[in-house]
Amino acid sequence: MAAERMTQSWTTIPQFTLYDDADAAPMLSLAERFKKAGDSVSLTVILAKLLAAAAGRHPLLNAAWLGEGKVRSYAVVNVNIAIDTSEGLVVPVLRACASRGFRELGADMKAIAEKARNKALSPEDYEGGTITLSNLGMFGIARFRAIINPPQTAILAVGRISEKVVQGASGFETRKFIEYSITADHRVVDGACAARFMATLKSYIENPLLLLD
Repeated sequence: MAAERMTQSWTTIPQFTLYDDADAAPMLSLAERFKKAGDSVSLTVILAKLLAAAAGRHPLLNAAWLGEGKVRSYAVVNVNIAIDTSEGLVVPVLRACASRGFRELGADMKAIAEKARNKALSPEDYEGGTITLSNLGMFGIARFRAIINPPQTAILAVGRISEKVVQGASGFETRKFIEYSITADHRVVDGACAARFMATLKSYIENPLLLLD
């Protein structure tokens, strides 16, 4: 079924991809803060929350192509999250990511990941997603282009965090940057719309405390 859906996506959707990077230090600091407090809030959970916040401001990225020129935008952002298991890739849903806090999302993600490891995901765990997140950074991948999960209109692909030398206030300095891309359905989203979404996402990655509950 997954192979059929990906083939359908690749052969029938006019997809385009935009790439960017962002200073990851604030996000890493927030993740460390949660870790010290004993909260199960991974970088993937933080990224899901940031993605949802950005998609909420750019609703064509949080939408579905219905055919015949019809598009449905969703008020709630439910993020499908790609998880690698011994049985292959699964993409369950983390729900209402824009409206819930990091800690609540982290607890849900922990339960979902445990169900995935135990092969206990139900059909309901996959239903209702409105945008997808694929994070391969933990595998050392710099950046990549992901394939849209139909009928959704966008998927965020996240690569590794690496050090870069940049110009700082008092000279050159080394900072940690994260690379990512958005692939969108050109029937729904044009390049300018996707670029504005990417700018919003970057602002959240570099200022995640704006969304702290």
